[in-house]
Amino acid sequence: MSQFAFQWKSKAVMWRKSMKMSSNWTWPTAEFQSRFIEPKDPQEPGVADRQDKVDGFDTAALGQASLLMIGAGGLGGEIVRGLSRKGAGAVHICDHDVVEVSNLNRQHFYESDLYQPKAIRLAKNAAREGHLGGVCVGHYVGFDDGSAAELARDIDVAVVGVDNNSTRALASRFFRRKGIPVVFTAVNEASDYGWVFVQEVSGPCLGCVFPRTAAALGQREPCRLSPAVLDIIRVVSGLVLYAVDSLIMPRGRRWTFREVNLVGGAPDCVVTTSFRPGCVLCGGLAELEGGANGP
Repeated sequence: MSQFAFQWKSKAVMWRKSMKMSSNWTWPTAEFQSRFIEPKDPQEPGVADRQDKVDGFDTAALGQASLLMIGAGGLGGEIVRGLSRKGAGAVHICDHDVVEVSNLNRQHFYESDLYQPKAIRLAKNAAREGHLGGVCVGHYVGFDDGSAAELARDIDVAVVGVDNNSTRALASRFFRRKGIPVVFTAVNEASDYGWVFVQEVSGPCLGCVFPRTAAALGQREPCRLSPAVLDIIRVVSGLVLYAVDSLIMPRGRRWTFREVNLVGGAPDCVVTTSFRPGCVLCGGLAELEGGANGP
């Protein structure tokens, strides 16, 4: 066994013991671990060889990270699948829905998953995709005021892939107060446009970019049966995975907000956002961040 594999496995075991001892979860959960695959020939490159050749990529750092994925649908599935293959140490997934037939065209589920909790089945499927020993934990619960604190226990980075503005607003405020970076993402109903926003520990929040999202804080929003197809989901999920890397390891990122338009009628947007005066989500914290309204 390589020194990297030994160190990673030791840390993974310690993490799992800590998780089980400290957990106060009151909802159904299930944990699945990827196999750690090593080449038969010691001279053959290992699973992470190609990605560690990328400037700034650090499999060891990713292997020590714990992440929370809010939403186990199309976006969540692609993102979790990518994190598992790249070797994320622990990926928690929360969702209160079950797998339906109409999910199968674009979400990471199979016929055997039908009518089972999405988060738990995604955790199982994603763990099978990984080959670096990472852990995937499914939580059959939504992200709300009652579950947020436990779901975020010992989390380094969160990702929000739901199409619910109320949940987005809650996550934006909650993670800002906890000092945890969070990546938000969404696609449109035409399936030709998507966006990614990185809310860092300091700086503008999601409400600064989308005031209508901030206004939904505390409101109840029904689930919509929106049009959806896989291509835009995969494009946007790739941007999310890159953004997550940039929060964990030294991969360069000069943006906090990106838009992608598959049609090409308008140029893709890459910007660094700023504080919005009077933002209801971070306005009370902006002064602590070094400027009431930002630049």
